[in-house]
Amino acid sequence: MLVDISEQKMITTQFEEHLFKEYGAYFTEEQAEENGNYCAGNTTKDFIIDILANRYFLQEDYGKAFLLQNSVTDLEYNPDLKILLAIEKLHDKSNKNAFEKYITNNITPTVYIYEVKKFQKVPDFNFEEYVAQMKGSIYLRLGKLKEAKKEFKKVTANFTLPRYYSEDENGKTIIKKQTYDVPYDGYSNIKRDVFGTNRIECFTCEGTVDTYYLEEFPFIKPSMNKAELTDALIQLDKIAEKKDELAAKANYLLGNFYFNTSTLGYFRQLFTFNITNDNSPKFSRYRYFSTSYSAKFYFKNYSNEASYIDDFKLPLAYLDKGLALAQDKELKAKLLFTAAKAEQGLFYDEGEPIFSEQHGKDGIYSEEYRIKLLQYKAQNYRSYFEKLKDYSDTQYYEEVKSNCNFFDYYVTHY
Repeated sequence: MLVDISEQKMITTQFEEHLFKEYGAYFTEEQAEENGNYCAGNTTKDFIIDILANRYFLQEDYGKAFLLQNSVTDLEYNPDLKILLAIEKLHDKSNKNAFEKYITNNITPTVYIYEVKKFQKVPDFNFEEYVAQMKGSIYLRLGKLKEAKKEFKKVTANFTLPRYYSEDENGKTIIKKQTYDVPYDGYSNIKRDVFGTNRIECFTCEGTVDTYYLEEFPFIKPSMNKAELTDALIQLDKIAEKKDELAAKANYLLGNFYFNTSTLGYFRQLFTFNITNDNSPKFSRYRYFSTSYSAKFYFKNYSNEASYIDDFKLPLAYLDKGLALAQDKELKAKLLFTAAKAEQGLFYDEGEPIFSEQHGKDGIYSEEYRIKLLQYKAQNYRSYFEKLKDYSDTQYYEEVKSNCNFFDYYVTHY
């Protein structure tokens, strides 16, 4: 059996039918346990799954490669439209063979029931709605507003991110959908503060976000779901195309929004499929993270290593446009400070890896390395700080200087 499977260079429909007909028993948990000392990852079934997932990966059949070892919700740790669309295509296929039905059975997330030591599927999982909100969120994060709006039209207003737990009731284990003790539920109750800017870098602090100019854009509601947020962004984007002071302010709000929803921003939970902005592996990619080989070559343990790649050039494009249009000095100071935060993100993305490559990682914790890195940062990734120094007569400059130690250090030493 193992030779038969391993020697296949291409997993065809014909071989899938042969596979399930001849060896179907090996794809059940019961048979896996009978093979010996059962331990996840060490059974004959696990070996077969690894081989098949790799073969599917190599032939770019990403939906099958992924679903052999994951549910669709595991994509929340590294959203990939290519994989998501492949899963959707497989799900919608009308004439699935027996093996394809086995694979698509993995789409629905499960909960581990300790009492019976088995995973059970969660109830009432709406695949179509879940995929639509995921695609909409991906598009929104990329700034593709029309595509996002199209997807969010398929999502009901009462959608929440599917989180489940098991509970014993009268001797019977019940799987329940989790409720949240915070307003945001993964889709709705997004505060309009997402267009503001936080005074200090603190993700556990309340009341740190200041909002400006929102009263000039009455279509931005105090609280929105992602569909309403998308509509507000589309209207803002139209206003930002004009050539007046209101357009400058619209560009400022858009720049704030795209920085705030990056993994460095105060609202980083919105497009990373988290409920809060609390510390999470999804926000920890900026320091010499590695990529799992199993995830890289056949999607195994996909959710074990999160990966969210930010695009700080997107907010900077809006902020630079706003700077070109703005006449008011206070507005320009605000634009420059948000741009400086996005430029810091570019340093993490581009500058620090380049510097590390050029100077080696051996001395990364030495004082000499730290000083050189600080100089490199100041010379190459502090252009907006340098421009902000020219607005020292503004009230906002004084606020930034008193709240941002980075900026205070910069104007003191450079």
